[in-house]
Amino acid sequence: MSQTTIRPVKAIIIIVIALVLAFCSAMAAMGGVLRDGNPHMALRLPFTNGLAHGAMADLELRADLVKTGGVLPEKLDPDLVTAARNGFRAEPTSFRAIRMLAFNLDSTGDSEAARSVMHKLIKITKRDDMVNFWLVQDSAKKEDLDSILKYYDYSLRSSRAVKELLISTMSNALADEGFVDPFTKMLGSEPPWADDFWRVAAARQENALNAATLRSRLHKQKIDNPANNDVLILENLIKDGHFEEAFDLYAVLAGTTKADGNSHVQGGDFVKRPRLYPVEWRLFSSGEFGSEVDLDTDSLLVSSLPNIQATFATQIVHLPAGAYSLSAEAAIQTPAASSPLYLRLRCADAESPRRPDDILRVENGSSRTTIEVAEGGCSYYWLTLLGDELDSLDGYDFAVSEIALARN
Repeated sequence: MSQTTIRPVKAIIIIVIALVLAFCSAMAAMGGVLRDGNPHMALRLPFTNGLAHGAMADLELRADLVKTGGVLPEKLDPDLVTAARNGFRAEPTSFRAIRMLAFNLDSTGDSEAARSVMHKLIKITKRDDMVNFWLVQDSAKKEDLDSILKYYDYSLRSSRAVKELLISTMSNALADEGFVDPFTKMLGSEPPWADDFWRVAAARQENALNAATLRSRLHKQKIDNPANNDVLILENLIKDGHFEEAFDLYAVLAGTTKADGNSHVQGGDFVKRPRLYPVEWRLFSSGEFGSEVDLDTDSLLVSSLPNIQATFATQIVHLPAGAYSLSAEAAIQTPAASSPLYLRLRCADAESPRRPDDILRVENGSSRTTIEVAEGGCSYYWLTLLGDELDSLDGYDFAVSEIALARN
């Protein structure tokens, strides 16, 4: 299998991750070893207890790792090596003793022999944190990212103690595009920790572009995001001005690039509830106003108490240069002296030349206005449905059955 080669800076990052993993594993394992029994007491028995020798050596090494922050010593304590050898002679199946002897092979310069032993041990169990730790470090020395992440996967599946820090570190690494390929492979197996990964990774704005690429690749493999937070990636893309990439990701996730009919508005007919905002509608509600899609009437129901400035819904739209017709169909369910409802079209791209907002007052029945988008001007806009303060003892209720933005 081909290896993914990483740049020196990235290799340093991986090594740091390995050290964090080692330190956390050592800290977590200390209690576990002590609960297994008292290896020092076992050594006092009149017969040679091989498992006790191996456990004693393992316990002492873990204590050293806690003191050094997870860094293996260049030379192992001779007493630990002796204990491991005694344990192996008395009990050749002592996993801990064999692992300690492999550590010693590495510290004396025979890394090939150590690697051979460690690869055999990982076949026996993928749940041993110390073997995973060594193999991660060994793979980092060779800048073999695929192998590093494979052993990370083993640790993520088997050790709760390392998961939180490791997930956080992997999420940070996604800001580098070099991690998209290996993460695609890891997440392609739908590991049980995928939910935790996406909860952290999707929320980081620095990850937006690479998270979008990763989600697109996985979605094309019919692999869902178990955290159900793809909207965070879309929002972060738009915050950073990556509008085209946001619409590309939306097209993959929604399975379509086409809005309703000839309109540039997604979900403007309100026949389904919006899911992938802000390319689809994002709805807002509070204790003073509210909005919801009513599937019984295929309309957007909005309501407000009097004297409230409300934002009911918004989405981002892509408008290439040209002339457009912005229109709405609505019914006033509570009589009002004048309509407080209006649509606002405002440029979303901070890098584009500024232009005045376009406003359409949404009246009872049909409302329409013409929009001109100049060549070389803004092409991404926030389309927002708002409500003015209504000077009345009563609030208002509207049922909006359609919002469209079609090229003339």
